[in-house]
Amino acid sequence: MLAVLTNIPRVSRPRSAVPLPLTFYSTPTLPLPPTTTTHPQLHHPYNSISCMRTALQRITTLRLHITTAMASSSTKSSKQIVIDPFAAKAFTDSSYAGYLNTDPVAFETKLNELFEDMGHPLVDGYAPFCKHFFVKNFIGPHVKTPIVAITPENQHLLQSDYEARTDEELPVLCRWFENVDTPSAEYLDVILYSGEQIVKENAAMGKERTQTAPWGIVSIKPQNSTQELPMQPITMLRNALGKEQGGSGVELVREKYNESVAFWKNHAPVRSTSKK
Repeated sequence: MLAVLTNIPRVSRPRSAVPLPLTFYSTPTLPLPPTTTTHPQLHHPYNSISCMRTALQRITTLRLHITTAMASSSTKSSKQIVIDPFAAKAFTDSSYAGYLNTDPVAFETKLNELFEDMGHPLVDGYAPFCKHFFVKNFIGPHVKTPIVAITPENQHLLQSDYEARTDEELPVLCRWFENVDTPSAEYLDVILYSGEQIVKENAAMGKERTQTAPWGIVSIKPQNSTQELPMQPITMLRNALGKEQGGSGVELVREKYNESVAFWKNHAPVRSTSKK
């Protein structure tokens, strides 16, 4: 018997042959279906073509899962700053005063690059969990400063309404200009909250933070200064109401509040279109 086996001619693949793809080798070997006239081969559950297609689909799905997992792992380990859903309106709502009209993924990527290149130059904000990251306007000249001074010539253009930034917040009185020309912004004031603070505020509103980066972007203010503009008085009041009402829970400071009033009594944000 051994002699018979040793006499079997050896078949070798030419060196010039191209190796078969992985998906071919991964296709399971199944017995051929029995010949039948009542069940056509193309519809038989063990048909080799059907099995190959199924195997290819499974391999493709597996590769997609692996690619997604690798991208997610890379994102979590490399990005220090992510766009919090609260700031999404800067990329999606054209009526928002700080609308940027740019791709959020590209913005986030560029911002993290600058954050590393500039050595994490964070400026303290109104609370320990709040920081400012001032950068040059890298988006383009279409990004305008969304605040103008109120004058006798334009005050008749002011509009007002009760609005809430999210469905969970209490509506408050807001005022703004509409379709007023403003200069291009030279800088962006990127306002960051710590991940811990975002988790606390989300929990108070019955939501969960799914991001893991240390910092979340809660607002982006185009402006022509590298100094923080005063927070609006109504935002200070909302913060003092607590996390359950959509605020941060930071206590109201009368001196800071009066400074805010002194600025905002003579200024108003600008929107490009009416907010419905």
